[in-house]
Amino acid sequence: MNDWAKNSGFPGLGYINIKDGTPAGPIAKNMGDDRYAELCNRLRLGENDGVFFAAGSKHDVELLGWDTRGRLGTELDLIDEGRFEFCWIVDYPMYE
Repeated sequence: MNDWAKNSGFPGLGYINIKDGTPAGPIAKNMGDDRYAELCNRLRLGENDGVFFAAGSKHDVELLGWDTRGRLGTELDLIDEGRFEFCWIVDYPMYE
Protein backbone atom coordinates (compact mmCIF):
# COMPACT_ATOMS: atom_id res chain seq x y z
CA MET A 1 0.00 0.00 0.00
CA ASN A 2 2.88 2.36 0.72
CA ASP A 3 4.34 1.80 -2.77
CA TRP A 4 0.88 2.28 -4.29
CA ALA A 5 0.45 5.58 -2.39
CA LYS A 6 3.84 6.82 -3.60
CA ASN A 7 3.09 5.80 -7.19
CA SER A 8 -0.22 7.68 -6.92
CA GLY A 9 1.63 10.92 -6.15
CA PHE A 10 1.34 10.92 -2.35
CA PRO A 11 4.31 10.94 0.03
CA GLY A 12 3.34 7.49 1.30
CA LEU A 13 1.46 5.79 4.11
CA GLY A 14 2.76 5.12 7.58
CA TYR A 15 1.55 1.85 9.04
CA ILE A 16 1.61 -0.61 11.89
CA ASN A 17 1.03 -4.34 11.40
CA ILE A 18 0.49 -6.67 14.32
CA LYS A 19 1.80 -10.21 13.84
CA ASP A 20 2.34 -12.73 16.62
CA GLY A 21 1.56 -10.00 19.13
CA THR A 22 4.45 -7.87 17.88
CA PRO A 23 3.99 -4.48 16.22
CA ALA A 24 5.94 -3.93 13.01
CA GLY A 25 6.30 -1.08 10.55
CA PRO A 26 7.92 2.34 10.45
CA ILE A 27 5.50 3.95 12.92
CA ALA A 28 5.71 1.11 15.47
CA LYS A 29 9.50 1.40 15.65
CA ASN A 30 9.22 4.92 17.07
CA MET A 31 6.11 4.73 19.28
CA GLY A 32 7.25 3.12 22.48
CA ASP A 33 5.32 0.49 24.41
CA ASP A 34 2.98 2.85 26.28
CA ARG A 35 1.79 4.71 23.19
CA TYR A 36 1.49 1.47 21.25
CA ALA A 37 -0.69 -0.06 24.00
CA GLU A 38 -2.87 3.07 24.10
CA LEU A 39 -3.30 3.01 20.30
CA CYS A 40 -4.29 -0.68 20.35
CA ASN A 41 -6.77 0.00 23.13
CA ARG A 42 -8.37 3.03 21.46
CA LEU A 43 -8.62 1.41 18.03
CA ARG A 44 -9.39 -2.07 19.41
CA LEU A 45 -6.52 -3.54 17.42
CA GLY A 46 -5.84 -7.24 17.74
CA GLU A 47 -3.80 -10.00 16.19
CA ASN A 48 -3.25 -9.65 12.42
CA ASP A 49 -4.72 -6.13 12.40
CA GLY A 50 -3.10 -3.12 10.86
CA VAL A 51 -3.55 0.62 10.80
CA PHE A 52 -2.46 3.25 8.28
CA PHE A 53 -1.37 6.83 8.99
CA ALA A 54 -1.32 9.79 6.61
CA ALA A 55 0.13 13.24 7.13
CA GLY A 56 -0.08 16.44 5.15
CA SER A 57 -2.67 19.03 4.29
CA LYS A 58 -6.28 18.29 5.20
CA HIS A 59 -7.20 17.98 1.53
CA ASP A 60 -4.34 15.58 0.71
CA VAL A 61 -4.97 13.39 3.77
CA GLU A 62 -8.69 13.16 2.99
CA LEU A 63 -7.99 12.27 -0.63
CA LEU A 64 -5.39 9.64 0.31
CA GLY A 65 -7.73 8.18 2.94
CA TRP A 66 -10.57 7.96 0.45
CA ASP A 67 -8.38 6.32 -2.20
CA THR A 68 -6.83 3.90 0.31
CA ARG A 69 -10.23 2.87 1.63
CA GLY A 70 -11.47 2.13 -1.88
CA ARG A 71 -8.34 0.23 -2.87
CA LEU A 72 -8.41 -1.93 0.27
CA GLY A 73 -12.11 -2.63 -0.25
CA THR A 74 -11.41 -3.79 -3.78
CA GLU A 75 -8.25 -5.81 -3.02
CA LEU A 76 -9.82 -7.55 0.00
CA ASP A 77 -13.08 -8.15 -1.88
CA LEU A 78 -15.11 -6.23 0.73
CA ILE A 79 -17.27 -4.37 -1.78
CA ASP A 80 -20.55 -5.95 -2.81
CA GLU A 81 -20.78 -4.76 -6.40
CA GLY A 82 -24.43 -5.88 -6.57
CA ARG A 83 -25.56 -3.33 -3.96
CA PHE A 84 -25.96 0.41 -4.06
CA GLU A 85 -26.78 2.09 -0.76
CA PHE A 86 -27.05 5.71 0.23
CA CYS A 87 -25.58 7.23 3.37
CA TRP A 88 -26.69 10.59 4.71
CA ILE A 89 -23.75 12.24 6.49
CA VAL A 90 -24.82 14.92 8.96
CA ASP A 91 -21.71 15.22 11.12
CA TYR A 92 -18.50 15.30 9.08
CA PRO A 93 -16.05 13.65 9.47
CA MET A 94 -18.21 10.57 9.62
CA TYR A 95 -15.52 8.19 10.89
CA GLU A 96 -13.98 10.38 13.59
